[in-house]
Amino acid sequence: MESIFFGVVIIAGLILLNRFFPFMPWTTLEWQSLPTESEYRQLHPSAVKNDISHCVYCDSVQQFDFPAFNPGVVHRKVLCAKCKKPLWRVTLE
Repeated sequence: MESIFFGVVIIAGLILLNRFFPFMPWTTLEWQSLPTESEYRQLHPSAVKNDISHCVYCDSVQQFDFPAFNPGVVHRKVLCAKCKKPLWRVTLE
């Protein structure tokens, strides 16, 4: 019985830690490793057609942005809607 309680306390602690400290080093490094959209366009000129950025992996034009850390955070990743691979990073203002 004590081990179940201990496990619940650990899980609750991790959830609270992630909620109040969303900038964990590994997520920050992942976001910073992504190029900005202008850098993406320079790195992959073949993925830009008619001034629209395409996915370099599957050539899809549909993208969506996703919170890089927690919902509500201004740092976001733009993902391909078809293959779900990260394309570039965005900072909302």
